[in-house]
Amino acid sequence: MSDANTIVLEGVVDISRAESLYGEFEKSIGNGGNITIKSKGLDRIDTSIIQVILAAKQSVEEHHSEMIWQPPSEAMKNTARLLGVDEIFGLQ
Repeated sequence: MSDANTIVLEGVVDISRAESLYGEFEKSIGNGGNITIKSKGLDRIDTSIIQVILAAKQSVEEHHSEMIWQPPSEAMKNTARLLGVDEIFGLQ
């Protein structure tokens, strides 16, 4: 898989990044193949970004590919757990 299919989430990722992140996912999905999300440096993520990731995950699966976390940060795992999407994301 190329770096073109890698999304990096770091620092604070909130609604101000939602549109650009959606564009990153669209481009990666268009490239084909799996998408890797690196969130080791993620400090905080909000619900709007979780919604973007959920939509991207659905699209990735429709293209018979996978979303892979390398590695998920504690902030990502905790937020996903609080919102009840940790199992959907495979972060349990």
